[in-house]
Amino acid sequence: MRMNANRKKKEARELMIRLRTEFHKRIALPMSIFIFIYLGFPMGITNKRMGKGMGFGQSIIFIFVYFGLYLSSDAIAVYGDGPPPELSAWLGNIAILLFALGINFFRTTDLIWHPKVQRFIKRLTFWRRATP
Repeated sequence: MRMNANRKKKEARELMIRLRTEFHKRIALPMSIFIFIYLGFPMGITNKRMGKGMGFGQSIIFIFVYFGLYLSSDAIAVYGDGPPPELSAWLGNIAILLFALGINFFRTTDLIWHPKVQRFIKRLTFWRRATP
């Protein structure tokens, strides 16, 4: 009898976590449109030498990463001891948004930075603009 009550309690907990995750996933998926627009704009204007194929390939990679995180958010929330359900539903958006912010910050800004910041940015060869 005691085992059955514990199992029901565990199933009720998992159901509640799945419902909370699903609620946030229904908000996170439409918001991903804006994040992909924010990501796609700098990628579209900075890859002039690589052609259309490279931009398309990068887009496919980002879409697979996003949907991998989006679809696994239930498992991350229910079976993992990691983030709460609200955060796990937004993990895909957060990951892509951080990458989009990095691309926007380093590739599309022509601001005059403090000389120390300029030297630091020049050392980051990964984020450097491709020469036309």
